[in-house]
Order: sequence, then C-alpha cells, then structure tokens
Amino acid sequence: MYHNSKQLQQLQADLAITHAEIRKLQQENVFLRKQLAPNPSITDILPSPSGRTMSPTVSSLPRNPHLIT
Repeated sequence: MYHNSKQLQQLQADLAITHAEIRKLQQENVFLRKQLAPNPSITDILPSPSGRTMSPTVSSLPRNPHLIT
C-alpha cells in the first residue's frame, strides 16, 4: 500500500493521539482500581465487640402485612 508524505504524517499523528488516549485510559483504570480496592464489600459481616457476628433476628425484620401466617 502506497502512502504519500502527507498521508504518512496524518497516520503518525492519529497513532500518537491514539497512544495518548490509551495511556490516559490506563491511568484512569489504575486510579479506579485503587479506589475500589480498600473498600470492604457490602456483603461482609463485621464481628460485634463480643466477637460474635451480628445478624438480624426474625423479630427485628419488618413485617409484611399482606403475608398470612
């Protein structure tokens, strides 16, 4: 495939822009991963001061008035 000088310069400029965009996205990816890493999962259950895990009891759960028991 034959390219003239002007086309080659344009392709090199496009390549440089694309490389800059890739670097920017990689940096953003690293930043977002660092933001997410230290946060504990919302599903983690933390132990209570007594050393037992806390879980809701049946009586503390909201009642559904439409449910017939």
